[in-house]
Amino acid sequence: MKKKSIWLVVSVVVVLGLLIGGFGCAQEAAPAPGPAPTKTVTKTVTVTATPVKPEVKEWKIGAIFAYSGAAASIFESFKKCLDMQAEEINAAGGVKADGVTYMIKMVHEDNEMAIEKTVAAFRKLVYQDNVKHIIGPGVPFLTASFKDERDELKVLQFDCTSIFDAVGPYGFKVKYTGDLGLVAITNYVAEVYPEVKRYAVLGANEAGSRGAWDAVKAGIDKMPGRFEVIEPVWYEQETLDFAPILTGILAEEPDIIDTVHSSTEPGLLIIKQARELGYKGVISGFYIVSKEEMDAVVPKEHQYDLLSEGMIWENLSTPALQDFYNKFVAKYGGNPYPSDIHVVDALPVMVRAAELAGTIDTTAMVKELESWKTVPNFLTGESTWGGIETIGYAHVVNSKLPLLHITSEGEWVPVVSPVIEIP
Repeated sequence: MKKKSIWLVVSVVVVLGLLIGGFGCAQEAAPAPGPAPTKTVTKTVTVTATPVKPEVKEWKIGAIFAYSGAAASIFESFKKCLDMQAEEINAAGGVKADGVTYMIKMVHEDNEMAIEKTVAAFRKLVYQDNVKHIIGPGVPFLTASFKDERDELKVLQFDCTSIFDAVGPYGFKVKYTGDLGLVAITNYVAEVYPEVKRYAVLGANEAGSRGAWDAVKAGIDKMPGRFEVIEPVWYEQETLDFAPILTGILAEEPDIIDTVHSSTEPGLLIIKQARELGYKGVISGFYIVSKEEMDAVVPKEHQYDLLSEGMIWENLSTPALQDFYNKFVAKYGGNPYPSDIHVVDALPVMVRAAELAGTIDTTAMVKELESWKTVPNFLTGESTWGGIETIGYAHVVNSKLPLLHITSEGEWVPVVSPVIEIP
């Protein structure tokens, strides 16, 4: 009986075990559902690199002019032109060269119209201010005073005077050629005043005026029979009373008196005193003046049949020149000086050379300048280089020239001459 009970218990346990095992197996056969599958989303992220700003440096450009003394009004106006142009270039983003951006800083030095001051100004700019690019000095007897030192140090000079003395390996002449400007005036006289025959000369007793007369005489010689040249007369620089000299000249009955680049004061005195002595012919060659300067010395009734080179800033010939004029008047409140036309090209041409050369290295800039077929020019849009035969370097601008004609009726008329070629 006892045995039977034990077996019964065992049997029950076994059955229960089988039932439980079967249940477990059933659970394994149907695994519980896992987590819901997830959707993979691919997102494109654009990373924008922060632009690297070009390095900004200062480009010092020197200017040597007579900012004090008798000619201060002329060169102070030059200074205004250069400063305005530099500000405009900087405001437009500066000059891109050498992989950097250059902001121009004009460094002005007053040479007081003296050779030793001009040389001292050059050396200060180069050795103290680290300047390698110079504009000026704009006066014939000063222009070559540092030429040899300039070339040795490879300093690029843009001169704006009337002679070729500064031209050399690192010297360029960007002004409309003054001496040949007088030739242009003579050619203009030959065309506009057919009645003018007897040609008198009254010039300063210095190299610039004598050199100017040599150029004029060479031009006259190309028109055989057109003029009868009277023996030139030369006055000393300090002369204020021209009546005795003019009396002798008028005795020769001239139709024209050429003052061959006489500066403003003597030029105006010659006009005034010649008219007071009864001379009614043409007077030419005096240094360009403003209307205000003319009116201060020469009575209006004596302002007729006068010819010089220069701008009176009327009837401007190019949009660039008109734009320059508008900006100058807006900034300074008055007209540019007549001689400002001789400096307006210097800085833009220098900047253009640096940009195209890709550097402000002066040797590279010289090479770039020499490669140009045309040169930017405010007066006429473009010009060319000349001088290879005359000077040995094609570093002189061939350009039309701005002339001033005060007519027989006293009207101030701007004239643009034909191109003056320097072979």
